[in-house]
Amino acid sequence: VRIWEIPDGGLKRNMTESVLELYGHSRRVGLIEWHPTTNNILFSAGYDYKILIWNLDIGEPVKMIDCHTDVILCMSFNTDGSLFATTCKDKKLRVIEPRSGKVLQ
Repeated sequence: VRIWEIPDGGLKRNMTESVLELYGHSRRVGLIEWHPTTNNILFSAGYDYKILIWNLDIGEPVKMIDCHTDVILCMSFNTDGSLFATTCKDKKLRVIEPRSGKVLQ
């Protein structure tokens, strides 16, 4: 996953250098979602069936959620970021508490 910072006023030239590169998945990443209420927290879902929670202040994953048995197709938070839901190619919808990684439903 690469992070770019778009300057105030928008793009005026091609950007070739990312601000940060995140390495942690063993296969390509299919989804990313910003945490809705916390700064610098990013969730990434890879084709390795894992979700990594990244703290961009340190550039490292702070949690790995490994509860899926197939490719994660969609990921969405509730409004306060205390829960998120995923759909998976295994035809299951999971409601997950991100702090513990526990599947609630």
